[in-house]
Amino acid sequence: MGVIKIQRAWFILFFLVQQPLLSAQDDWVESVANSVIYDTGLAWNKAGGDWTDANGIAYGTDAPYAVVTIERSGDEQLVEADVTGLVNEWISGTHANKGMLLRYLDGTVCRCARFFSREQSSTKSAKLIVTRNDNTIMEYPVAADTEINTNPQATQALGGRMYYRIEHRVNALIRFTLEESQTVKQALLVLTTYPTTYKDQLIFGVFRSSQGEPLSNPGTSRPNPPGQFSLKVVARSAPGGTDPGGTDPGGTDPGGTDPGGTDPGGTDPGGTDPGGTDPGGTDPGGTDPGGTDPGGTNPGGTNPGGSAAGTFTVSWEAPTTYDNGDPLDPSQDITHYRVYYGTQSRSYDVGPIEVSPSTTSLVVDSLPTHTYFVVVTSVDRSGIESDFSQEARVDVVAP
Repeated sequence: MGVIKIQRAWFILFFLVQQPLLSAQDDWVESVANSVIYDTGLAWNKAGGDWTDANGIAYGTDAPYAVVTIERSGDEQLVEADVTGLVNEWISGTHANKGMLLRYLDGTVCRCARFFSREQSSTKSAKLIVTRNDNTIMEYPVAADTEINTNPQATQALGGRMYYRIEHRVNALIRFTLEESQTVKQALLVLTTYPTTYKDQLIFGVFRSSQGEPLSNPGTSRPNPPGQFSLKVVARSAPGGTDPGGTDPGGTDPGGTDPGGTDPGGTDPGGTDPGGTDPGGTDPGGTDPGGTDPGGTNPGGTNPGGSAAGTFTVSWEAPTTYDNGDPLDPSQDITHYRVYYGTQSRSYDVGPIEVSPSTTSLVVDSLPTHTYFVVVTSVDRSGIESDFSQEARVDVVAP
């Protein structure tokens, strides 16, 4: 038997790599997501996250999949939202499951609601309760939850906190990993509010998170923020703050040296002339109450007006384009402007103050002495709010 020589051989290995349900390109990451990115190197189309409403409108606000009301209370509240339509879109493959975006709805009074995160409590964090067509019930715990600010400068990821918020400029993101092969009879989103005091109702909507998807509705792009932003400050104090009453000349009223005290009647040659007892000698001018004129303690000297400084005026130019470059007619497309301000940069605790579209300035008065930071946004007919304008700083000081 001859010898067979092998001149070349290949050793081939096959690896089975299990793909995740959603790749990084398709999904937001709790520990990374902030106002401008949803994963490392992957940006939202809009600061604050991308969403679509139940009518398929990108950034639409008129048709949330569900609406939730948080009642006025200081206690924990269990709230539910029927999200069957959204969940069935995921199961049927109509849309990828990228989670839910919970967004504050315009017009509500209270600004903030907080909810237990999965880091805080496995029993009080969000859950999805699914009723299948055979009436069996599945309960899915939340797989990820976080909040993102709509301010593009807010670049801190907040996924590891004990709670997440929904408020006027903050959206919440939650996601569930589903194991369903058929559409379901019902899907309920269940949330528990973090114990705090809610001064009034808060209403928010549930929308489909849609990061990375092309915009199919370019007309729903956001209006640009107002341009040519400027501030003018008018500092003033109440007149009492420098009231000269504190040095009222009454304190040196010449009545104290009234010449009646040396009335020459005392040496009247008449001898018995009653001039000798001329009451001029005791002319009450000597004790003229001018000497203790209350002007000397006029409360004007301590009028608090001196610490209640005054007024600033903010003005701007109306935007003329959407952020995708489409033309915008401010007289037709802008419904109002919103002004926000606060005493810390990029943190605005006053606002929104709504301003008519026919006006491009606002006077803010009755302000204590302080440094203020101010921004303005524009809102179009669809209720879509622009990003913040550039921030302006103004010092309101006493003269």
